Amino acid sequence: MTATVRITIDPAQVHLLLGETVGTMAKRGAERIAARANRNVVAKGRVRTGALSKSYVAVLQPTKDPAIFTYDVGSALDYATLQEEGAGPSVAKPGRVLRFQPRGSSVYIFRRRTKGFAGAHQLRDAFQATGIADFLP
Repeated sequence: MTATVRITIDPAQVHLLLGETVGTMAKRGAERIAARANRNVVAKGRVRTGALSKSYVAVLQPTKDPAIFTYDVGSALDYATLQEEGAGPSVAKPGRVLRFQPRGSSVYIFRRRTKGFAGAHQLRDAFQATGIADFLP
């Protein structure tokens, strides 16, 4: 005679047992990505007022299925996308000039065009550096 064991897994029971744990792990991972992005802003020298270096947060997005946890990590600041992706050259309208203040200066400069700047990719790099340990306690 052979010894056998029958295991029946009820998905509803598994969700009850692990649902809260999985949600906690997802939240922890998203918060660690946001914290890493905030640190990347400072490490890449993209600080003037410090607002961007505190602005990345993880926000739980509602879903139809309570077993699915979706978090968005991002910043609500208008210029966060420019800092992430960079900007191409800017050209003033005909008969006009662009006015800007260089970093570390109190003087305004007037030019017809700017050459743009490369993105720092602080959020992308934070996501790429994510590992399993970020989701564990």
